[in-house]
Amino acid sequence: MKHWFVFGVLNALVGVVVGAHLTTTATGSGYWAFMVAAPIAAFITAGITWRSFLSDTELIETPYLLVIGLISGSASHYVTFVILGVAINVLYLIGAYEGDSLGNPPPNLLMVIAGSFATTLYSLLMYGWFTVPASILSGFIVKWFRPKPALVDNASESPLKSS
Repeated sequence: MKHWFVFGVLNALVGVVVGAHLTTTATGSGYWAFMVAAPIAAFITAGITWRSFLSDTELIETPYLLVIGLISGSASHYVTFVILGVAINVLYLIGAYEGDSLGNPPPNLLMVIAGSFATTLYSLLMYGWFTVPASILSGFIVKWFRPKPALVDNASESPLKSS
């Protein structure tokens, strides 16, 4: 299995944990959507970040893991809110969402992209202390459990070996 994929899955599990906590502790309705959006955003962000920094190299350096974990653990918050904004707009367009409690339509996509920065800052304050270290730890888990290259025993393959 590719390293970026395993890293993405581990980060998606972190997204499930955060989404579950938010769903069960937040007051109001609609927070269940974080159970869907957070893992998707974490997987996408982690996979893209890993591929951007390490691609398919076997050499996984600790400084890269720290940077990748910091970026993916932070950026996944923003991507979560963008996914939620896009989803609510699609649901509104197909008639599955009738607007907020006052009947107003959802914000347009430009407002979603810009407004997600503000909600990301709040989200990072509430959950970033968990998602960033968990993403860094996920990188180390990938490094520690990746298949090690097989060592070739050159002595047994020597042409001078007596039969």
